[in-house]
Amino acid sequence: MKQYIYGFVNILIEIKENSNEIVTDWVPGFPISNYIASATVQAEKLPNEEKKFFSKESERD
Repeated sequence: MKQYIYGFVNILIEIKENSNEIVTDWVPGFPISNYIASATVQAEKLPNEEKKFFSKESERD
């Protein structure tokens, strides 16, 4: 059984103001900016003893 880990808190995702300009050329002729955005992600990593583990079949808390 594959296990996953999550151990981050205070997660902040901010879409960049120029996101449309950044992603427009990724797929020419398709309005890709309607589906994705360029963003910055910031988070604080928990110490190992505070990380939580779960498997795909288990419920996340």
